[in-house]
Parts: sequence; C-alpha cells; structure tokens
Amino acid sequence: MEIEAALKVSLPKYAVNPESISQLEHRRLMRDARAELKRIEETRRIGTSGRRMRG
Repeated sequence: MEIEAALKVSLPKYAVNPESISQLEHRRLMRDARAELKRIEETRRIGTSGRRMRG
C-alpha cells in the first residue's frame, strides 16, 4: 500500500478533523511516514542479516 493511501485510510481513525489538515502538515506527515518506513526497513534488514551469518 502506498503511503498516501495509507494516510487517507488511517487519518479519519486517529485525527479529530482530518480534512482540515494544512498542506504543510500533510507534507510533514508524509516526510515522517517515509522516514519511519525507511528506519523500519533498515532495522529489519539488519536483523535478518545477522541470522543468515549465524546460520
């Protein structure tokens, strides 16, 4: 699922008034979401490479 689609699905559940979010805040949310996904991917990659080496 794309980040944009995920935000459209999840914002109504977590925000009081999701349609009133400014463009600046929307860009910040997208940037933060991308950064977190990148961090998760790097953490996952590090964790799986260690298991292969011990193998």
